[in-house]
Amino acid sequence: MLRKVTGAPIMATDAAYAPNGSSYVVRTYFSATVYKPSGEVLTRVTMPDLKQAESIAYTADGKALLTGSEGPRSPVYRVPIPEAAQPTPTPTPTPTLSETETGNEESAQAAGSGGLTGTDVLIWLAAAVLAIGVITFLARRTR
Repeated sequence: MLRKVTGAPIMATDAAYAPNGSSYVVRTYFSATVYKPSGEVLTRVTMPDLKQAESIAYTADGKALLTGSEGPRSPVYRVPIPEAAQPTPTPTPTPTLSETETGNEESAQAAGSGGLTGTDVLIWLAAAVLAIGVITFLARRTR
């Protein structure tokens, strides 16, 4: 059963777990952020400037990230992860579900609930208003 540990960055395009389970990374169009399983930020990693940044994956040894764009023959770039952000895995017990949680639709919905926060909505609304303003300005200027 999945449960929310933290929110995702706006404009996230991909995410991946480290091979040893010690971290995960979320890619946006501009950078990547490496997190501990708890959702705590380990580091932000600068990514290559790509026209359409879409993909992210760990190398097999977990010491670097592979990132690329979309389309045939798109290059794949290897970006090292800072050594300080390469934690050693700490074993965690496998959670077990009690009988009351198994098949309980309300528990599953509560665990998977999340979505946009109020701040996220305000940012998107501000971006939409700004875009409409720019389009209106350009449309009036070209008449």
